[in-house]
Amino acid sequence: MRRRPSERHRLFAALYFLQRIWEPLGVARHRRAVARGVRGRTLEIGTGTGYSLPHYSEGADLIACDPSIWMVGRARKRARDLGIPVCFVVAAGEALPFRNEAFETVVSQIVFCTVDDPATVASEVGRVLAPDGTFRFVEHGLADRPGYRRAQRAIAPVWRKLFGGCRLDRDVVAPMIDAGLTVVKLKRCNGGAVVRGSLRSAVHESSVPGRAAS
Repeated sequence: MRRRPSERHRLFAALYFLQRIWEPLGVARHRRAVARGVRGRTLEIGTGTGYSLPHYSEGADLIACDPSIWMVGRARKRARDLGIPVCFVVAAGEALPFRNEAFETVVSQIVFCTVDDPATVASEVGRVLAPDGTFRFVEHGLADRPGYRRAQRAIAPVWRKLFGGCRLDRDVVAPMIDAGLTVVKLKRCNGGAVVRGSLRSAVHESSVPGRAAS
């Protein structure tokens, strides 16, 4: 029997601890680097169960969103247990419920590999970033090295089923560039399968209407 979307989200939230499979590849170190020093009005998309929350500084006025109510529930408990002030919103990256240019910083950590429409998510990131805003991320995706790529493509179908739609064989940076975000810094590790970077927002037209203000 095929599970309803809500049931799949609940199961994925319960099994999200399996994301720790990436920690030996240095993802924990990259999480710290991405969140370190972030200040001002900050949005984290795809927050999951809140693995990254302890790494933010006190200077971050943090809003964290995820499309799964089950993920948000677990992240909220983590934040409460750690005593970290966070505003949580149930929302997908493809339709962020915030006004244009609302955030000084947007953060994603292992998100673009899984979202249904990475081009739209990247466009939304650009929309909600302030004119001098920064998008900071760590992601995993299609490697640079041919050997790595062959292995990724071979196991991608099974991997996608096991890990909630995660795409090992996706170019995670291309949608960001196509959305008009400007690369400030990119660092690739593990044959290019893990990438960390920061990008600047595109220039927004003031006449473009935004969604409801947060």
